[in-house]
Amino acid sequence: MTIGERVFFLLDKYGLQQKELADAINVSKATVNGWKIRKGSPSADLISPIAKFFHVSTDFLLTGEEAESKTLSLEDEEWLNIIHRIPEDRQSMCKDFLRTHMVIPEKYADKKQA
Repeated sequence: MTIGERVFFLLDKYGLQQKELADAINVSKATVNGWKIRKGSPSADLISPIAKFFHVSTDFLLTGEEAESKTLSLEDEEWLNIIHRIPEDRQSMCKDFLRTHMVIPEKYADKKQA
């Protein structure tokens, strides 16, 4: 499997569109589509941004194998899929919201007793 084929495998796996990836790594949709049509590969400078977008290692993109075995639960994969769809300009706001609304029972109990 080529790097381009792995990119399309990941797009399919997470239900993402080519445009979402293209926007995230600052290339045109036609560039991403070219990897599929010509069975080509992204340029070397795009490997790291693509890996970050999909939350996979560069090893996985280059070889198809992870350096370390990382198994995600279906729930974790669902969360990653949701996170991928948050526009970059809103990610900070979403992180702040989640941090503000998280209640960790042990920490909450410690503060209440103090």
